[in-house]
Amino acid sequence: MTTKTHEDALSPGDYEALANLRYALRKFTEFSNAEVSNLGLTPQQHQALLAIKGLPPEKR
Repeated sequence: MTTKTHEDALSPGDYEALANLRYALRKFTEFSNAEVSNLGLTPQQHQALLAIKGLPPEKR
């Protein structure tokens, strides 16, 4: 196990960027869930379909 040094610490700008990314991901997830619900799917069904579609052809 390594010990973090001061140089490894995140800057306030890093934390702001991470917070903005997490916010954008939450907004996208909310949007995506609403859209798939309009199509009659659950978010879990949509995630399963995406996982299957993303498989290489030889693994389908």
